[in-house]
Amino acid sequence: MIKIDIVSDSVCPWCYIGKKRLDKALEDYKDQKFDINWHAFQLNPSMPKEGINRQLYLSSKFGGKERADSVYEQIKIAGISSGISFNFDKISIMPNSFYSHMLIEYSKEED
Repeated sequence: MIKIDIVSDSVCPWCYIGKKRLDKALEDYKDQKFDINWHAFQLNPSMPKEGINRQLYLSSKFGGKERADSVYEQIKIAGISSGISFNFDKISIMPNSFYSHMLIEYSKEED
């Protein structure tokens, strides 16, 4: 049995890309058993509970709109290569992921 621990934020596009790539890799080893454990990690633990304007967030995080656009273009390209079509332009609020992590943990308890 191979144990895999994954530390991930539920609102992180790179984490989602990584999950899709792991899923594809696991398909190649169907005869192998894996014990996969997900661990919550908040990339932005100081994010206000209600989130913030996404454009403002990205601009401040990446040092301006042009840099943010460049970074997110690379994420879109990586997403496409993993079978994901991101629609970042439809996101107006960058959320706080705390409650999504709580829901994920609750779902583990409830199986």
